[in-house]
Amino acid sequence: MRELYSPCTRATLLALLSTTAITSLAPVTAAVAQQGAMLEEIVVTAQRREQSLLDVPIAVTSFGAAELERNGVPDIIFLNQTVPNVTVERSRATNSTLTAFIRGVGQQDP
Repeated sequence: MRELYSPCTRATLLALLSTTAITSLAPVTAAVAQQGAMLEEIVVTAQRREQSLLDVPIAVTSFGAAELERNGVPDIIFLNQTVPNVTVERSRATNSTLTAFIRGVGQQDP
């Protein structure tokens, strides 16, 4: 049976998740802008080139550090409760490795 997604596509999706997690530290809410704090630009590489978040025709969810603290997200695993269509769980073989799925696509241990 042919696989639905190639390893390259899986790697790209996992990289997008990583990028989202890293850029989620940047404050992007309007409330922060009104307080006079500096907003950082979010760069998305989902189409294999750097683009501004405003130029990408892809749904991206971003959270600032203050919002994560306010929602009580102490660990990346708790993003399951906050981010739609994203599942982050501990791998079967070890507790030190995470397995990420975006819209059901991810890499599972053999």
